[in-house]
Amino acid sequence: MFSWKGFWVACAVVAVLLLHRIWQLHPLYIDPALRSHVQGKIKLIADDRGWLLSGISLQHVRQESIRFTYRDYHRGSDQITCYTLELSTSLLAPCESSS
Repeated sequence: MFSWKGFWVACAVVAVLLLHRIWQLHPLYIDPALRSHVQGKIKLIADDRGWLLSGISLQHVRQESIRFTYRDYHRGSDQITCYTLELSTSLLAPCESSS
């Protein structure tokens, strides 16, 4: 039987998950200059390392840095690695284990 309470609870859960994701990436939505800067940096990193852009997933964006994961496509299980990119220096480093 269809339950309206269940429907609204499911809607609320989805809304919370979407708001959490939007909050992590909100600097990209409100600052076109930052959005362009991040796009250029990501393309440069991908070209330098021979990565596919489709393997890059932004996790968190700040004015000074971004955190993203890269999924290395191979046959079998794909390795997923987390990186932090400092936007001012273009320093790319693996994510700290505590983040």
